Amino acid sequence: VASMEALSGGWCSHQAVVGIAGEQARGDLGQLVVRSQCDDRGELADVTIGDMVWSLRTAPPTAASAQPGGAPSPAIALQQSGREERALSPQRAADIVRAVACSVCSLKGNKASSPNQDRALCASLGGGAIGVLAVMDGHGETGHVVADVVCRSLPKLLLRLLFQASAASPRSLDVGLGGQQRPRGEASPEWWREATSTAYQHMHSLLSACTSQNASVGAQPVFAAEGGPAEASIDARNSGTTATVVLLLPGQRLLVSHVGDSGVILGVRQRARGRPQGPPPWRVALLTRDHKPDLPEETARIELAGASVVQVGQPPHITHRVVSTHQTWPSINMSRSLGDLHAHSQGLSSVPDVALTEPMWDPAEQEAVVIAGSDGLWDVIMPEAAVELASMAQEQGIDAAAVLAKEAYNRWMRRGLQGSYSDDISVIVKFL
Repeated sequence: VASMEALSGGWCSHQAVVGIAGEQARGDLGQLVVRSQCDDRGELADVTIGDMVWSLRTAPPTAASAQPGGAPSPAIALQQSGREERALSPQRAADIVRAVACSVCSLKGNKASSPNQDRALCASLGGGAIGVLAVMDGHGETGHVVADVVCRSLPKLLLRLLFQASAASPRSLDVGLGGQQRPRGEASPEWWREATSTAYQHMHSLLSACTSQNASVGAQPVFAAEGGPAEASIDARNSGTTATVVLLLPGQRLLVSHVGDSGVILGVRQRARGRPQGPPPWRVALLTRDHKPDLPEETARIELAGASVVQVGQPPHITHRVVSTHQTWPSINMSRSLGDLHAHSQGLSSVPDVALTEPMWDPAEQEAVVIAGSDGLWDVIMPEAAVELASMAQEQGIDAAAVLAKEAYNRWMRRGLQGSYSDDISVIVKFL
């Protein structure tokens, strides 16, 4: 029920936005609380961009022939206004994301049989206290439908469960990992991890329930993809999506969660401050790992379910896939996802990797950038090169995400694959 409410509702209920109380300057996570941005009449007061509650997500056409390869996806931008969300014009949306040093780009791959199945989202909540970045990479015949539903629902569900977990935690008896007692009033990282994992599993359960409902004789389609035909209802039997969500928290902390192979990196470097030789090089940290079937712990779970992991292809294009005897559905090349109900009977998992980081940079002395992308980006551009390209684009006043996506597409073309194949490419760049 909570999953369905999160999908159909706005970012916040009861005219409120999610904020974080406590010593934000000191970096304490504190307690998630509800903080209203409405005036006495229940209407959104005049606020600056930094105070707005807004979201922007890509919304490609759902017909495979609607876009050529390399075409950028349109986006939907919304602002929370009282009890409702209202659409923002493309120019207003562009001004907002530029003002917060964020950029989003999604390009359709060269795949004649399917539309762009990626989805990307960025949002600012709680007067800028929390930022949300999310990338979903759908696969299978209706993978774009699954990715669209997850993009619209999972971040909201995650925030709701984090609020509930934080509000219910017994702070006076709070004990940290390893048995250390934590300061009174500081939320336990373990509760945040458990709430995040629960959100992903609830999302997967929603996809399963909707698939079952839509498969019933005479049933009405449930949650059709936005902008698509009514019959494009959720069928997650042979289709699914990756899901990667980053929460940008006060105190230079990140909550990173994911299933699949849509990755996130963080680049940090010292500020130049008049150095004649320019700023020092970026230090790049990988914040996610690809969930592939050949990882030992993933293989063990798959084999325990009675399936096998096989190697497919020739160097340098080798993949590992999950297969079973007498399998009647397409094999999959990842070990965790949302949807893919048949493959989940073979040991796939919807349980995410979750990391709640300590402060990772000092804004007084350092600059930082987060880049999230689908594997259409990371299959052809190394993390260090991605940070350098994004940094140069930012310095020149150019859309960093668009630069990265276009460069990735050109590299796919230079590979010379059959039919000039390119994967869908989605990129979010956020300078911090």
